[in-house]
Amino acid sequence: DTTTFTPYYASTEPYMLVATYTDANTSLSVALNITVDNGVLNSVTIEGVANDADRSTGAVIELTSDYAIDFSSQLFDADNNPISSDRLTWHEVHLATGDTTDITTSLLLDNMRWEASTVGEWRIEAWAVSENGFNISDSITVTVLHGEAVTVSAALSQTSPTAGDDVDIQVTGTDADGNEFPQDVEWTEDGAPVPTLSIVTTSEGTYIYAAEVAGVHTLQYTVGGAVSTTTIEVFAQSTVARLEVNLSTTTLEQLESLGVFIRAFDAFDNEIPVPGSVQVEMTGRGTSVMSSSENWTITTLDDGPQTITVSVGAERVNLEIVVEGNLAGFFEAGGTLYYVGAGLLGVVGAVLLGLLVMFMRNGRDDDWDDEDDDDEDEPRPKGPTGPAPGPTGPAPGPSGPPPAEEAPVAEEPEEEIETSVDEDGTEWWEDEDGNWWYRMAGEEEWQEYSE
Repeated sequence: DTTTFTPYYASTEPYMLVATYTDANTSLSVALNITVDNGVLNSVTIEGVANDADRSTGAVIELTSDYAIDFSSQLFDADNNPISSDRLTWHEVHLATGDTTDITTSLLLDNMRWEASTVGEWRIEAWAVSENGFNISDSITVTVLHGEAVTVSAALSQTSPTAGDDVDIQVTGTDADGNEFPQDVEWTEDGAPVPTLSIVTTSEGTYIYAAEVAGVHTLQYTVGGAVSTTTIEVFAQSTVARLEVNLSTTTLEQLESLGVFIRAFDAFDNEIPVPGSVQVEMTGRGTSVMSSSENWTITTLDDGPQTITVSVGAERVNLEIVVEGNLAGFFEAGGTLYYVGAGLLGVVGAVLLGLLVMFMRNGRDDDWDDEDDDDEDEPRPKGPTGPAPGPTGPAPGPSGPPPAEEAPVAEEPEEEIETSVDEDGTEWWEDEDGNWWYRMAGEEEWQEYSE
């Protein structure tokens, strides 16, 4: 008999087909070895496992560019017989642009490891064409985030601000794959936190530096192992907000000088040059002389408490000093008026002295006349009836004798004129014109008296 049948092979295991014939006297058999290959490709399955701490896996994986994904694949026919993955083609698709790259070779060379690099969304596809001409595939979506910054850089809105200005700062980090991103950092200056720098919480990596202290500021900013520096030079304001004035002394005598030393500061207490418009004034008619806008010399005049005023615009400083009086300062302070007054006092004094002398002489003449009244034998002289004119000593006037032609006139009445003698022994007589003549004791010649 002939028997025909079709065996069903559900797997690709090796098979042996045995045919046996048996009758009453004998038993015969024959064997046939059969090798079954896989059937038509029916499915493709791929799996990816991230090598980060989370060991992310599944159809959607998120990781940073510092890590990678290890891929594996399984292919089956309709009977779930495995099919070799060598027939797969691997593609990398950038979802933002649609750009597709064949990564089959690079995966095989890297033991099926895909290194995350550029930030973005990617689709990793594996596919093969079945014996029936169908494209059988599977894919995983990968979101790549930036990695840790290996370098940081800062962009400043300005690097030479004036005190009171704000400097906007944006810090950018760059990871090992070259991805750039806003990066928060820590700021220090000379190893200490920067007090005038603040973070803008609404935007990552954004800061504001408030310029206040004049000078060059080197700021260091770090994150992880990334370190960098930036330099900001702050300039002081030009407007004076405060004056500081020092005096070489606060007590001195009239006509002496003192030094005035001035410093100026802006609204942030940065020292600035003293403007040339600075004014230095003093009460008591003191004079001020500028050596430079910072250094002045004041010479006093009036004595007593005085005020020195230093001003620049609306800024003003008043300092009190004490000027002690002296004789030279007294006359200098009075000036011409004091000298004129002293001269007038001298004249008044001289007049009073002359009047006193005349009064004294008049008194003595009265006493002498009384005595002469008692002595009838001696003639009564007609001398001055009041105080003797002129000084009691040698009177000013011509020091020599009268002119030669007048000499006989002076001698002729010498025996006839009436004379008087003062306490100094000086003789006096008055001529018909009312002029007084005098002759000192021991002299023979008369001299005319003139005031």
